Amino acid sequence: MPEKDSNKIIIRELKRLVSKPAIYRDVNLNREFLAQKLGISTTKLSLLVHKECKTSLLDMINEQRIKHVKRILDAEEHKNDTLEEISLRSGFNNRLTMYRYFVKYYGVTPGDYRKK
Repeated sequence: MPEKDSNKIIIRELKRLVSKPAIYRDVNLNREFLAQKLGISTTKLSLLVHKECKTSLLDMINEQRIKHVKRILDAEEHKNDTLEEISLRSGFNNRLTMYRYFVKYYGVTPGDYRKK
């Protein structure tokens, strides 16, 4: 199989993996785990993501986490959850990282989004 086709298959499988809540919500998720699952080196994984997706592996994972945060903020049954709880349940190590990515993707803080 040509390398280009092989790379596309790896990226497709990576995207499938990081879109699984059990994967992206794990605060200990790391490049080594994903590379092992894909059967490639961590260096190849990082290079492929950068080359094929024009982003970093961390940004790819955090995009899934931020979408999860938004779903929680939109859900009426979670209106009393603290932002700290939501950040940890979404896979972030802390609330500040969640804030930074939320602003990056949605242009407002999670607290301001929740108020709207």
